[in-house]
Amino acid sequence: MVFTKISKFPRNYRYTLRTRIENHLYDLMEKYINTRFSKKKTQLLIKANIDLEILRYYVRLCKEVNLITIKHYEYLAKSINEIGRQTGGWYKESLKTK
Repeated sequence: MVFTKISKFPRNYRYTLRTRIENHLYDLMEKYINTRFSKKKTQLLIKANIDLEILRYYVRLCKEVNLITIKHYEYLAKSINEIGRQTGGWYKESLKTK
């Protein structure tokens, strides 16, 4: 859904905000994959959490400049929050296994 929405950004936002959002999504995916196979899970999960926070700000910015509707913003915010909860749970679990 995110890629579908950002692919329709106007030209003046396409190469700035769109590119940053895409890059953060790909970085986040890579961090989760690396975390799964790493012994240093806590450090990677902290970095993933930072990427999620940056993504939250980008999505909020999209709403403020009317690139997405309130309905899309609510959906994306809920999705990002759910990913954040899962990341937090994974982080707490990684602390127990140290």
